[in-house]
Amino acid sequence: MRKFVCMLLGISLLTVAGCGFTTTTTTTTTRTTKSNVVESPQLGGEQKTTEPADVKPVDEPKDEPQTGTSNPPELKFEPESTSTPVPKPEPASAPTPEPVPAPTPEPAPAPTPEPVPAPTPEPAPAPTPEPAPAPTPEPAPAPTPEPAPAPTPEPVPASTPEPVTEPKAVFLESGLKVAREATEADAPLPVLTLHIADIDKILAIAKNIAGIAGVSDEEFDGVVDSILGEVVGVNRTEPIGVVFRAKGDDFSDPLFVLPIDDLSKLSIPNMTFLQVEKIADGKFRITIPNFNLVAYQKKGYAVAVLEASTTPLPANPKTYFADIDKYAIGVKIDLANTTHDAIAKLTAPFAMIMAMQSPEFGEQYQQLIEIAKFYFDELKTIDYGIGIDPKTLDTEFAIKILPGAKSKVISKVIEAYKNRKTIFGGFKTSKSTILRYNEAYDFGGKMEFPEQLKTLNMKQYDLIFDGMLKQIEEDSESEDVVKHAKAALDSVKKLLAQTFEVTKFDSVTMIDVDGTLLAGMVWEDTESVVNLINSALAFVRAKGVSEGDAEEVEDFIKKNLKQNFEKASGYELSSLTIPFGEIVDAHLPKLGEKSYTFFVAVKDKTAVVLAGGFDADKTKTVLKTALESTTDSVPLTRPDAQFDLQLLGQALKDIGLDEIGKGQASEGIVAKTLIDLAAGAGNKAKVIGKDEVEGNALVGSYKIDGGVVVTIVEAIKQVRAKIAASQDEDDEDDEEEEESEVETPGRIIIQEEEEN
Repeated sequence: MRKFVCMLLGISLLTVAGCGFTTTTTTTTTRTTKSNVVESPQLGGEQKTTEPADVKPVDEPKDEPQTGTSNPPELKFEPESTSTPVPKPEPASAPTPEPVPAPTPEPAPAPTPEPVPAPTPEPAPAPTPEPAPAPTPEPAPAPTPEPAPAPTPEPVPASTPEPVTEPKAVFLESGLKVAREATEADAPLPVLTLHIADIDKILAIAKNIAGIAGVSDEEFDGVVDSILGEVVGVNRTEPIGVVFRAKGDDFSDPLFVLPIDDLSKLSIPNMTFLQVEKIADGKFRITIPNFNLVAYQKKGYAVAVLEASTTPLPANPKTYFADIDKYAIGVKIDLANTTHDAIAKLTAPFAMIMAMQSPEFGEQYQQLIEIAKFYFDELKTIDYGIGIDPKTLDTEFAIKILPGAKSKVISKVIEAYKNRKTIFGGFKTSKSTILRYNEAYDFGGKMEFPEQLKTLNMKQYDLIFDGMLKQIEEDSESEDVVKHAKAALDSVKKLLAQTFEVTKFDSVTMIDVDGTLLAGMVWEDTESVVNLINSALAFVRAKGVSEGDAEEVEDFIKKNLKQNFEKASGYELSSLTIPFGEIVDAHLPKLGEKSYTFFVAVKDKTAVVLAGGFDADKTKTVLKTALESTTDSVPLTRPDAQFDLQLLGQALKDIGLDEIGKGQASEGIVAKTLIDLAAGAGNKAKVIGKDEVEGNALVGSYKIDGGVVVTIVEAIKQVRAKIAASQDEDDEDDEEEEESEVETPGRIIIQEEEEN
């Protein structure tokens, strides 16, 4: 009878699991902490069973007679892979639905399972167990059941505790949830992983920043203590993580990786809303208002999932943090572990809501979904990271792109990065350079992006340019103005379209502290560039005619525009001078005294170089020197990007931008404070950026000196303080005016009374 009782108990548990714990039964599911101990005299004493990963503890089923109809013979389940395997239950062989005799205990620990007595049509005798006179089982007329699958281990005595086993995973098979061991092959794959550095590191960073803002260490520690209190049980030196996983198109519940090595000792006094309850060895229920989690102990971590989750857990949760664990905040996107259709399905409800609020969003969303298909084929993983040094506040922003197996574009770009050359080697970086950015790669042939991607991107540009043209049509009644505006926009669109079919890409930008700007880009379609310049010039002239300012516009063009006036290293030079004194606000007297000259250098099917500066002669000299040095391609060995905050602040002060908003208190305070702080930031306020190839991945990074962070925090502090002081002064002035208005009539009345 032992097998029959085990089968009834197993089916009862599976029935509860299969119904998702929503069906009301005669037993009550408890929420109190207890071990899963089942006491049964029929089973020879206390037996411990290991509970499946997602099954709630339930009261043992009552030992009542069962009929053959409640136990369909075709429903079977495999035993759990524990250290003490349970013999595989067989269906009852009763030929009739008559009541089954009460189970008889078998105290003998013989390794051979007891035979089941043959059922009889007569009512069962009283449930009093019969004593076993000898360890040898009594012969039974019924056929001997098949033994459990080999090898059959020796039974464990009831007094011996069962070893703690790993949590079980639950899957749907034949309509029932069947418990078995979770394996790495069963586990869903990570799609989005968020990594946050350990608590001590995050608090150290926040404490340093707060100190710059004027918060003392005692004040900061007081705030932290008021939030957390005396926390016990949390490993403050291990990271925290959240993982979203998927199995094919099916996304699982989020998985929380918490640095807690023993949930039974967890104590956070100031978070009374959080309750932790032990429900089995190594398994806990974490209750938050309107939110229940089940957590398991794994390799020094508490891995928590939603209570209804049935997905397997990783053997070592820290493996999810590979490649992003060196950052304070890291994000990994695994596109190879999901599909474009799955993401579209996941975002569809959000898109529907947005489309109801904004009809234009529906079309834009569909275009974005189509563009996303390109990246699902091109990319395998994308890693983002923000690293911050707690002491110096030196910061790094990094991105790592790993192409997919089917990549045709990104993989070719990465290959081209390995041997980069630029024709802009003459654009030298000097000590007075505020900003420099250089990017170059040669595909070794025509680079053709997928036609669908090109079409979809051009649709995005069309929306922008069509809106601009529509606005021009509404503002002007002149057909010539609209015609030339359209020609200029068409030239821009043609140049943008060329970026999807290029043989090489080469660009440079440099700004010096004296205002000199050098910017260059290789264009194979220089004809469109010339058409753009001529169309823009025709647009200005037509607009002047339509507004009755034709003569003034022509005088301005004649005075400030020079076309193809000189050649330098094969380039045709043109220039346009902007007299700021005629167009800038009166609050910028320093800038109003200056004129800025732009130069355009065009060489047939080679490059277009733009340059400008306050000193036209000096700018032209610098430009010509740079052009003479760009005849041959040179390796791009220097960092791709450099920025100096201190030099920017000095340049802005030199042209008087620190006086912007002088007549408006708040704007003036913000501008002057930011520029003054930037100018005095020191040599540590710099940004260095570069791209490089690691293996077959492209890695880009921007390293920011702590001086930049300090300057930003100090600026926020000073701006807030100065604006608050300014508002206090305004309030005092308002109060004085109110008092004056109240006192004046009183004095007049007193004078009149004295005169009377």
